Amino acid sequence: MKNVYLKVVLALVIFLVMQGLGGLLVVVVSGVINHYSAGEMANGAQASPTLLALAVIISGLLSCLILWGMKMIRLPKALDCSVVRWCPALLGILAAVVGIFSTDMASEMLNLPDMMEDVFMDLAKNVWGILGIAIVGPIVEELVFREGIQGSLERSGKPFWLAAVVSALCFGLIHLNPAQVPFAFVMGLILSVIYHKTGNAVVTSIIHILNNSIAVLQMNLLGEKAADFKMGEWMGLTPVCEWALVAVLAVLCVYILYRYWQLETVKTKNDEVPE
Repeated sequence: MKNVYLKVVLALVIFLVMQGLGGLLVVVVSGVINHYSAGEMANGAQASPTLLALAVIISGLLSCLILWGMKMIRLPKALDCSVVRWCPALLGILAAVVGIFSTDMASEMLNLPDMMEDVFMDLAKNVWGILGIAIVGPIVEELVFREGIQGSLERSGKPFWLAAVVSALCFGLIHLNPAQVPFAFVMGLILSVIYHKTGNAVVTSIIHILNNSIAVLQMNLLGEKAADFKMGEWMGLTPVCEWALVAVLAVLCVYILYRYWQLETVKTKNDEVPE
């Protein structure tokens, strides 16, 4: 398929279709479980988080396999840790953490509706759910959106800024949740810079795993209170001070990313140890 934009659209459709099929599978299997459990809905309710988590994991892996077959994802090169220079990578991770903290606070203050809150809470208390949210999901999304979509655009000769915006926009929109879309778009832009500099999805996957793992930990520690928890209120900040902190952190994130951009982030022949 020569038209790279068509491949990008197809990749997005494949990802959404696989997610949709996973959701449909959960509904069907849950219905069967309820039917054969003598109407004991509790059994079905207990099975649902596990089924949903497994569906998310399997549908994500299938998406990656399909895009690998389409030559949009380069395996194992996309996850080759040996080429990464880890000292610069730490700077990129720091920039991402600062940026994520800034956008997370901004999202809290915008108070956008979270339509997936109950689902995430159920998954965060389930072993398979934690695996899906914190480990498999982040790696799958980095392979699809950074390696697959951004990488395909860049390898076809499209400018970095265009590839970054397209991948970040796709990454934001697929969450289909008002509370996540702005956050995911900004996070996507930050991860796009890091992906561009490393040429693979190793460092971006680590950042994504770190972000999701913190969210899962917060849900488990705070329980039902996690839905109402706001970092700014916990820190005792007024709205004006919160926005000021968001702005300062955003500038700091950009500065750190700029310094990261100037570094050599992948190993070259000069890094090889002589025999």
